[in-house]
Amino acid sequence: MKEKVPTIAFEGINRVGKGTQIDKLKEVLSDTSISFVELRGDGTREGLGKSAGDPFDLWWQENSKKLRVEGTTEEWHYAAYKLAEELSKWRETIDSLDKEVILLDRSLISRASFVLDREPGPFSILEINDLYPIQPEKELELEDVLPDIIFELTAPKNILLSRLDPNDPKYDFRAKIIENNYDNFSRARTLLSPIIQERIIQIDSSRPIDQVFDDILEELNNKLTLFKK
Repeated sequence: MKEKVPTIAFEGINRVGKGTQIDKLKEVLSDTSISFVELRGDGTREGLGKSAGDPFDLWWQENSKKLRVEGTTEEWHYAAYKLAEELSKWRETIDSLDKEVILLDRSLISRASFVLDREPGPFSILEINDLYPIQPEKELELEDVLPDIIFELTAPKNILLSRLDPNDPKYDFRAKIIENNYDNFSRARTLLSPIIQERIIQIDSSRPIDQVFDDILEELNNKLTLFKK
């Protein structure tokens, strides 16, 4: 029986180095001829059709920038549902597309952090319907969106702030995002269900980039037979 195509998610607050680690893994996958697709697991995508993971979509073209500028809570929830539906469909058809890995930029921790920021609560545990409160079409199951591995990159707040460029015109804006979201993002993980938490692997990203990536590769080698080719 053919092995299921694994979904590997990367999580972390701004300046934690998430994008850098995704890019390094993509290089290794390409060098070893392991085919992959990179998707957005939370937030927005452009819908321009310039990559396999961002297929042409008029709704995203019309709404991705609008969401980032003035999106309401309800609009962000709907966008999250669209991404979840897209991920579910990718996972249903991935075998026929000759892809061996799904890489996910953001996932359920980011979703939980947004819910904690925007919804009144209180929450003791965030179930699937809390994470996706707007589901206009198919009702989501946790298995639709649950990655096989979630790498949560972490670093002390002062380290993240030190990575900002003081000459960046958006320095204050970026620093405010880190200051305002740091505690919320850390708390979000603790409110996810045990089945999600057991998939989360925390990686200390305050260290040099290559050391961080070595830990990621070691975890992948231990957990996925695909990386033992």
